[in-house]
Amino acid sequence: MISCFYCYSLLSSIFLTSHIRSFCISFLLLSILFTFINFLTTTTSINKLTTNEYKNDQNSTITISSYPLLLLNFEDVYHDKFNCYGRIYTQRLNRKKINNKTLIIPIELNQPNKTLFEQNIISYDYNNWQSTSLMPRLVTKCEHNLMMQLLKRFDQLTKKYSLEYMMIDGTLLGSWRHHDLIPWDDDIDLLMSVQFKHRLNMAIKLESSSLSPYYIEFHHRWDSPKEFEYYKFYFSISPRFSQYPWHYPFVDLIFYHENQTHIWQENMQHISSISKQYIFPLQYRPLGSLWLPAPKSPHDYFMSVNWTTYDYECFNGPWSHKYERIKDIDYSNELKSTIDCKELHEFYPFVERSLTNEEERLVINGTVKHIIKMIKDKYE
Repeated sequence: MISCFYCYSLLSSIFLTSHIRSFCISFLLLSILFTFINFLTTTTSINKLTTNEYKNDQNSTITISSYPLLLLNFEDVYHDKFNCYGRIYTQRLNRKKINNKTLIIPIELNQPNKTLFEQNIISYDYNNWQSTSLMPRLVTKCEHNLMMQLLKRFDQLTKKYSLEYMMIDGTLLGSWRHHDLIPWDDDIDLLMSVQFKHRLNMAIKLESSSLSPYYIEFHHRWDSPKEFEYYKFYFSISPRFSQYPWHYPFVDLIFYHENQTHIWQENMQHISSISKQYIFPLQYRPLGSLWLPAPKSPHDYFMSVNWTTYDYECFNGPWSHKYERIKDIDYSNELKSTIDCKELHEFYPFVERSLTNEEERLVINGTVKHIIKMIKDKYE
């Protein structure tokens, strides 16, 4: 009798254990299945980020979409465009003149505010590019296009996470004087409050993906002489031209500190600080095909950093940002380090302003390319 009872208990225990094991396995499989379904429904494909969606993003300061903003849209640029460097010599333009006899009706644009972008798209034509041996262009059409794409993606990221930034230094001067990069410049400079650094790091972490060869990487760099950290953004598929880990072209993002009245670049307060009344509120300015935020008064910004001859003296710096070394140049012949900007009006676009600064005309060799109606500053 005891033997039968023992057998019955043993069989019941085995059956119960087997039943629990089957239940656990089934529950585990269901959990894996639901996790996979959730991944498929919440992960955004790079192909979903279309040009129209980017334009819609521009209509608001903050977006709520979950697009991978650090990925390049296939519609914006195709793979061959990254192969800028096998064609570098064919992309250099010879010295030539604009034909003034051709009637060109300039495009009229209004300076946008935070809600107006669709009506103010800047038409950019690389066929108008020229170069001169006095101060040759340093970037090709292809490299310039990649710079615009980098800026697009960075601008999207900042809008999504409410990260305020602005153009500064050579990039700001390019916008002010050429509505574009300075033709003989080869890098991009942006500025952001150090208070946003943590949020920016979180945004980059959330948006980063290595699924695409067009992924935008960023590099923390410590500048030893100036003793501050700044970021470099670049496409992972772009090549390297120096011994440093970053690729080219890139965007430099520098951070600023502030008090109640002034801002200054990190560890640069002893050299120059800029009154906030010259900076805020930020205004949108043209740079190539884009509208990007800039200080309210670029002129006062330049005066504050002692760029006193910026509007009539064109300077060609000695440093190559592409190769991260001193340029291999000879200033003994036609090439110059400093030149009267008027000598370059025949070859490069320059901005002409009305007396009240309410209108900016982009002119090359006497031909007006476009006219921008500026918003009258109610704070002045």
